[in-house]
Amino acid sequence: MNQKSLSTTLLISLLTCLPAFSKIEESVAETHHRTAELDVSLGFFNKKKANIHIRIPTQQAFGFEGKATTPEQEEKVNSVLDNLKQNFSQIISTGVGCNYEISGVDKFAFASEKSDEYRKGEMKKTKTEYWVLQADINISCNKNLKNQKMLINFEKLFKDIDRVSVRLNGSGKRVFIIDNPNGEFSL
Repeated sequence: MNQKSLSTTLLISLLTCLPAFSKIEESVAETHHRTAELDVSLGFFNKKKANIHIRIPTQQAFGFEGKATTPEQEEKVNSVLDNLKQNFSQIISTGVGCNYEISGVDKFAFASEKSDEYRKGEMKKTKTEYWVLQADINISCNKNLKNQKMLINFEKLFKDIDRVSVRLNGSGKRVFIIDNPNGEFSL
């Protein structure tokens, strides 16, 4: 009787854990989808300057995965890039008195990420590869940006972005996720 109740308890415990393991596997495989990534660096000597490296999966940027293969897709890519260059301050804003310069645009950069994934009862290392739109944005302001709020809003230009991964470089290395296409953080 004691062994029967022990095996029943063990079976119930395993069945309870299975949905959690499948959710882990599912979330790791979809980490980069619908997520914009920002690497933000404040100037080391000149705190009135910042650099932002932005990556957006091509699926969310252009509406298709990978490189453009048709004239319609190429037209969509050019339209998105023009819109990004003209309206970048609607996505990221540090307040009044700042100039934004976009450089280093790569409309089809190749990205990858490594992660541990639970499969068939054990953890395995996996590598996910995908295409991104990436660009460097240089910000120059007439005020010190240290501890200033940076507002982000991907909703206007990239409606399919659900969250933003932010990495602040420099002396205060921080990494965090904003589970929303818009929000704010301090430099």
